[in-house]
Amino acid sequence: MVVPDNKSDSGSTNLPEDLKQKKEELRLKAQELRTVSQELYNHKEDIQAKRLELRSNQEELEAKNKVLQVKEEKLRDLEKQLMAKDKEINHKLKNLAEGQKRLEDERKLLEMRKSSIAENTTDNVSLENIDHYDEDIERPAAQGAGFLGKATHKIKVIFSKNDGESKLKAAALVLAILVFISIAGFISTNLLMSLVVGTGNEVIVPDLHDIHFDVARKSSRDIDLFVQQVEHQHHDEIPQNRIISQTPEPGRKTKPNRTIEVVVSLGPELIRVPHLDNITEREARLRLENVGLDMGQVLYRYSDRVDKDRIITSHPAAETYVHRGSEVSVYVSLGDLPDASDRHQRYRGLLDSID
Repeated sequence: MVVPDNKSDSGSTNLPEDLKQKKEELRLKAQELRTVSQELYNHKEDIQAKRLELRSNQEELEAKNKVLQVKEEKLRDLEKQLMAKDKEINHKLKNLAEGQKRLEDERKLLEMRKSSIAENTTDNVSLENIDHYDEDIERPAAQGAGFLGKATHKIKVIFSKNDGESKLKAAALVLAILVFISIAGFISTNLLMSLVVGTGNEVIVPDLHDIHFDVARKSSRDIDLFVQQVEHQHHDEIPQNRIISQTPEPGRKTKPNRTIEVVVSLGPELIRVPHLDNITEREARLRLENVGLDMGQVLYRYSDRVDKDRIITSHPAAETYVHRGSEVSVYVSLGDLPDASDRHQRYRGLLDSID
């Protein structure tokens, strides 16, 4: 009789239970994996939605960047138009000021001419002097006539006493006497005229300071004076083509047809604005100081063409001529215009890690 092995029977009966247990475990793990897979799938959909949202935000930012660039270009064009308008207005104001100054110069010279005429009138002969003028002139004339009568008597005596050669000597003597009498009469007459009537031909030198050269020359010609330019000089206060100084000084009396020598202004000295593009603010300040200009306002703006902290352009622009000591403003670059925020950069890093 064969006795059954109890150990082998227990092992064979326990084996299916182990398999069932493992199968249950596998089933639970499969279910867990399905749950995880579903979660991953849901997470992936969330990520895809976030990707679409980020792409939409990026496109929106790019569109805003384009709009900002267009607006920036329009601002540049407006600045150029404003600069041109400002230059045109300054030119018109300058012409208007010069016109007003010329009118003022004409008025001043007209007043000087009036005062000069009035002063010359007071120097002319008075009625009392005119009443005694004939008497004063006739007296030396009568004396000259008496002298001539005596000389004629002497000549007659000479002619009666001598003949031939004596007559020639007498004729020469008569001629010399007549010439002497004529010269003496002319001198005495002019002397009396100057004493009684005065000079009458002198003019007062006008004040030509800060008057336009053409106006001064024309007005001086009206009072029989000439104006000659002898030198040009730069002047910070007196505009171009106006008179800085004159010789002789104003107010003095002079003869007609004399020349007034004048120094004419070249206006303020003009300095050419140097090129400041693509250099630092410090370098620009040194360049301006070296040519006699000052640094004006420092403005900042974004630029995709010029590196950060370097100058984009200047106002007034390079090659423009300005007065010495003028201010030049500069625009400094802030670098590229940002096309994404920090949040976008974080999303971009997240997408790169997922991919």
